[in-house]
Amino acid sequence: CVMGRSAAWCDQVIDENTVSRRHIRVRWDPRYSEWLVEDLESSNGTRLDGRALRPYAPVPLASGAVLTLGGVKLTVESG
Repeated sequence: CVMGRSAAWCDQVIDENTVSRRHIRVRWDPRYSEWLVEDLESSNGTRLDGRALRPYAPVPLASGAVLTLGGVKLTVESG
């Protein structure tokens, strides 16, 4: 699932100027049974629980985590 500002390039659209056209990708890793998130070289960056993500370096995404995309905060829920 790609999230960002562009309806043409994303599965989930976030209509906010601080969010890049293609901001993050969230995917399931069946090998480890976990969700991963990666920044897609966004202009304003992505933070996971306050820690900046490096572009194209997927990291585990747990329930309760807070993702910050530019000026937008999202709380992760699973179940």
